Amino acid sequence: MNEMWQMKSDWKSWKVDGLPNFEFLWDRSNYFYTHHVHEGFNIDFIQSGIFEYRIGVRTLIAHPGSTVWIDRHEVHEARCLTQKPMVRSLLLSEHFVISLAMKLKMKKVGRLIHPVIKDESLSEQIECIHRIAEAPFNKREIDRLLANTVSCLLLR
Repeated sequence: MNEMWQMKSDWKSWKVDGLPNFEFLWDRSNYFYTHHVHEGFNIDFIQSGIFEYRIGVRTLIAHPGSTVWIDRHEVHEARCLTQKPMVRSLLLSEHFVISLAMKLKMKKVGRLIHPVIKDESLSEQIECIHRIAEAPFNKREIDRLLANTVSCLLLR
């Protein structure tokens, strides 16, 4: 069962028992998230709609099928520019990402040069992780998929 689950008609946020390093969120509201930061890392998958992100001093546009990587402690905001948006977010603990980077023999986790990524395979992985986490699931499968997906992002 889910240890934390909140749902409104246009968004849902939840954590999964046994997977404390991850939080899941989907949002289909015409939303605007003002300047904020996360303690960990944030990955957004844009399923539909066009979004404007302000990450640090940069303004970036993300189209459907894009994945957006936001580093820990990085000031950012996002807003939807179109109707009928859908974004799926993965909030990852700093510990999980740093541990994974160490396993990949990376000296540090840096900011991505291009935080908006257009990669169909990556998008499919993130959508798959969300769908598995929403239904009865296998925690090891979610953990494996997340490790594979984040590894792909870290190695970019």
